[in-house]
Amino acid sequence: ITSTYFLIQIAGRKKMQLFSFLAISLCFGLAMIDLQLSSSWDLQQVICLIAILFITTEFAVVYLYTVELSPTSHRGLITFLCSAAARIGSFNGPYITLLFDLTNRRVVLRAMGGIAK
Repeated sequence: ITSTYFLIQIAGRKKMQLFSFLAISLCFGLAMIDLQLSSSWDLQQVICLIAILFITTEFAVVYLYTVELSPTSHRGLITFLCSAAARIGSFNGPYITLLFDLTNRRVVLRAMGGIAK
């Protein structure tokens, strides 16, 4: 998160947010490729781990940007709503992988990449 702060200072908040959203979408798009890298790792696992870095960056950018845009009288409520949405997403995240058993993994990855756009 410390490196994210310096990247935000260099690139700006809007450009960093756009870059993070596009990188997340690209990562989920690349994760759809069937490629076995070793006996225990495939491309989907590696790319999804890289996507976690961009998701963390995006959370930091949205958190900083939202706090700066909100008026002082509403800042606590808006910060609470952002944190609540992040909690809901973190609770639902592990259950998304259960959809891999019910449907093709490309459908799930396409949906997650579409949400990131």
